[in-house]
Amino acid sequence: MKISIINYEYPPIGGGAATFTKYLAQNLAQRDHKVSILTSLFNCKDSYTKINNNIEIFRVKSYRKSVYESSIKGLISFIFFGLLSIDKYYKIVKPDICINFFALPCGPLSLYMKKKYFVPYILCLRGADVPGFSPKETNFYHKIVKGFNKTIFKESLAITANSKGLRDLAYKFYNKKNIKVIYNGVDTELFKPIYSYETNSNVFNILFVGRLAHQKNIINFINSVFNKLNTNGLYINLNIVGDGPLKKKIMEIFQSSNYKTINFYGLLERNKLPSIYNSNDLLVLPSLYEGMSNVVLEAKACNLPVVAFNIAGNEEMLEEDKDFLIEKNNYNQMRNKIEKLINLKNFKSLTISKNFYTKFSMKNITDQYIDVINY
Repeated sequence: MKISIINYEYPPIGGGAATFTKYLAQNLAQRDHKVSILTSLFNCKDSYTKINNNIEIFRVKSYRKSVYESSIKGLISFIFFGLLSIDKYYKIVKPDICINFFALPCGPLSLYMKKKYFVPYILCLRGADVPGFSPKETNFYHKIVKGFNKTIFKESLAITANSKGLRDLAYKFYNKKNIKVIYNGVDTELFKPIYSYETNSNVFNILFVGRLAHQKNIINFINSVFNKLNTNGLYINLNIVGDGPLKKKIMEIFQSSNYKTINFYGLLERNKLPSIYNSNDLLVLPSLYEGMSNVVLEAKACNLPVVAFNIAGNEEMLEEDKDFLIEKNNYNQMRNKIEKLINLKNFKSLTISKNFYTKFSMKNITDQYIDVINY
C-alpha cells in the first residue's frame, strides 16, 4: 500500500510527534508499505530525500523559529507552501491513504487531497491541535479556525488520539465520530536497560529531557523543587538534555551550592539517549500538559524511574507506578517524593512494569494503525 504521512515536524525538526512519525514510517516500511512523508524544510538543503526503497521524504518551506520551536508564522507558512506543492506531491506519490498528524497545520493538506483526489485520511491528534489542550498559547487561534477545524475532523476516515485524556478533551470539541486511542510507541531495541553502569552512592542524578519551554514547566520545577531539595550530604545533579528559549532563565534562577549542580547537554542524537537514561537515577517530568510523552516511554524502556505530574498520558504509562504520579502543580509533594527516593536504596527495582514492552512496543502500535487503515 502507498501511504502518505503528513507532519509539519519530522527529525531533525520537532519533538515527540516528529520522533514517533519516524518510528511509524520505519515500521510501516518494514512491512513493505511504500511511505512518503510530507514535512517542513528547515536548516537543510534537500527538499527531497530517498531513505530506501520504501521511504521518501518531501520537504516544503516553513518559516520556523528554530529546530525545536515553531510559531504561528511557521504554521501558516507550512500550510501555504504545502498547498502550493500538494498537487505535484500527489502526482509523484499517488497515495492510497494519508496519515495526518495534527489537525492544524497539516489537516488542510490532507483535506485538499481528499476533496480533489479522493485520498482518505486518518487524523492523528497530538495535543496542541485539540482546543483546550494548551489554552494560554492556542485558545485565541482555535476560536478563529473553529469551523474549519471541525471540517477537518468531520471529513477524516478515522480519528486517533495518543492518550485517553487527549481523546476525552477532543470529544468536548467534536463528538460525532469515535476517537480511537493509539499510544505512542518506543523503540525497545534502542531504548533498553544497560546494566554495566556503575552508580556512585554519594551522587544522585536527576534527569530532565525536553524543550526548555513553558509547557515543560522546568522553571517552576527548579524554583519550587530542585532549589529546595534536602540533599542530606549527597551531591545532586540536575542533568538537562534539550534546548529552548528558557535556558538563560534557568541559569538566572538556579541557586548554586556545594551540593547541587545543573549540567546542560543540549540537543543530542537519539542514539546517544539510551546511555543518558541508563546513567541517571531518576527522570522528572513536570510538564503542565502532554499528549503522551515519548521521554517517559524511553525512560521506562531503560528501567529509569519517573516522577511526573498526573496529566494526560502519564497515568497510562505509569499505571503500575501510581505512587510516582504527583498531583498537578503540587511541588511540595513532588519534592517530598524525590527526597524519599534519594534516601531509598535500590528503588529502581520497584518500577519495573510487566506489560510495558507489549503495550508500548512499536510492533504493537503499528499493528493498531494498520487495523485502522484496513477498517
